[in-house]
Amino acid sequence: MESLLSRIALWLTKRDSISQLIVWIISPIFISNLPIIAFIIFMNENEVFSYDFFLNGLFGLNTFFIFSAFFTFIFGFLLTGAIVPALEILIKIKNNKQKFDNLFLTFTENSSSETRYFLFIMFILNVAFHFLLFKSKFDFNAYFLLLTIGFVVNFHIGMLLFASAKSKLISLIILISFIFFSLFNFHKVTAELVELGMKKFNTGGNPKVFISHESNQSAHISEGELILLSPDNIFINTPNGLEIMGRNNKIIHFYKDVNNSKPSS
Repeated sequence: MESLLSRIALWLTKRDSISQLIVWIISPIFISNLPIIAFIIFMNENEVFSYDFFLNGLFGLNTFFIFSAFFTFIFGFLLTGAIVPALEILIKIKNNKQKFDNLFLTFTENSSSETRYFLFIMFILNVAFHFLLFKSKFDFNAYFLLLTIGFVVNFHIGMLLFASAKSKLISLIILISFIFFSLFNFHKVTAELVELGMKKFNTGGNPKVFISHESNQSAHISEGELILLSPDNIFINTPNGLEIMGRNNKIIHFYKDVNNSKPSS
């Protein structure tokens, strides 16, 4: 035990080791918090802010954020996952100071069969996923934003696994800068993607609703688009503007379709 502790202490005395430790701590924290940044952008776009969501709704909020982070990671991996094994090979070629005189020979000498299979499978998977997205007429701006995020996240994962300490730190700086620039530059698209997720959970995202009191469900208290359903409040965009009301004794009815046929609550 003492030997292990002394080795850890010796490792931490090295500047590169401290740098790598910082990068390894910050990277997952930042990546896992991307949905929170997107959620704040969504609230800003809709000109609302829910304090009670962050104070009283942490379990539901964290569940939504974990789901969103998982979706973003998987989506990005399906778009650009091939960059991770590709980086492993390129970094090995760079470290071995080899030139691309014979591309095939250089490629095989600096990669294991497992890495080559992984690269081949991911490349085919990425191409197929791109094809499916274009065939489904996926919104181009949303596609470009997710492609950008997926690329920089997978690039950083590859750098974390295979690059030097200095390169890891540079990659982290690029990751944070690029993500912030992309999310805020495409703020409307970011808000729209958050809306899609919130609609799946029936917690907002501007679906058409009407609100009634528990004692009289047929009478409308308010009607409009549900921006956000927080633990304590209902944020609804009505023809007369934004309305914020407490959730106590209220029932929210979601319209089935654009024809405003009313379902049960």
